[in-house]
Amino acid sequence: MAEKVRLTMFLLSKELERFRSARAAYAEVFRGMRERGWRCVVLIGASELAEISAICALEAEIEIAALVDARVSVGRFIGLPVVPRLADVTVPFDGALITDVHDVQFAYNLAVDELGAERVLVPDFFDFPLVRGKMHGMNPMFKDKDPSK
Repeated sequence: MAEKVRLTMFLLSKELERFRSARAAYAEVFRGMRERGWRCVVLIGASELAEISAICALEAEIEIAALVDARVSVGRFIGLPVVPRLADVTVPFDGALITDVHDVQFAYNLAVDELGAERVLVPDFFDFPLVRGKMHGMNPMFKDKDPSK
């Protein structure tokens, strides 16, 4: 029994370490937004990272206009309105923050196509180059969007 408790505590400790790392990375991104003069953003991808981002947005006093994710069938997620596409966001916003965990590259490419690279931010912990290029297949996160165009 003691070994089971020790293993559980070890795993919980590792998960909390990941949470703290993600929170620090998103806090840094939100500080950068403030330095740019941004006041309102959208999150792209409903996930635990969106939840962490919402906390960081509160601390940085940056408003989140909406969460973009076509996979979500409810109208709200973490208290935010959910829309299937960036074009469906009804209020002005300064930029977008990637919080997707299913296909970060695809989400980034589509957001850049609509907003331009200077308005799409990704925290460093994703740790891979965001190379633009033709994507294969469709991601249901963005309905009615052909990634090859």
